[in-house]
Amino acid sequence: MTRKVAALGSLLAVAVLAWVVTLASSGGQRPTLEGASFRTAREPDWWLTTWIGPRGDYRYQLGSTRAAINGLRVPPAGAAAITIDEAPRSLAATPPAAGGARSALPSTARPVALLPSIAGVPRGARDVTQTPPRTIELGGTEAGEESFAYTYQGHANLQVDILGARRGHVVLVELDAEPAPAAKGKAALEALIRSWAWR
Repeated sequence: MTRKVAALGSLLAVAVLAWVVTLASSGGQRPTLEGASFRTAREPDWWLTTWIGPRGDYRYQLGSTRAAINGLRVPPAGAAAITIDEAPRSLAATPPAAGGARSALPSTARPVALLPSIAGVPRGARDVTQTPPRTIELGGTEAGEESFAYTYQGHANLQVDILGARRGHVVLVELDAEPAPAAKGKAALEALIRSWAWR
């Protein structure tokens, strides 16, 4: 989910070169998901869609069903989705102030400090509650995490954002799910984070 205009998400939404759908694995082994800056394992029964941008930016979307996930990373009712946006740090930027331009991400800023400017809830979200950003570990390095609960277009949504950075890349991992499939989504997210390794 993006705050106003999300830095990483809008990059991919504006200029997508290609997309590839990977079928859910028929076996019980967890398939590997490899990005430009990371590798991890994903749930075998989740569907993967990959978008490739023109400047080294990628979006990987994992869905608990085959149903389409919308541009705000929100799955349809009854499904859970995990979206991974990956981009070179030079392409990522904070949303512009009113009438201003985007600002480059500070090179020394900690991920937990960058989260509020990169991730957030969509316009029109109601009854928003937030767990403040906190520092966690992602692949042996420091990362930031925050979570939200809110109602959007009449549907309740749980959202968890994790932001990591490594060797010139910024990666935003986001879980979105309605309350019913939230437990399945959280379990898939936790397994993905446990398996995370930076290149």
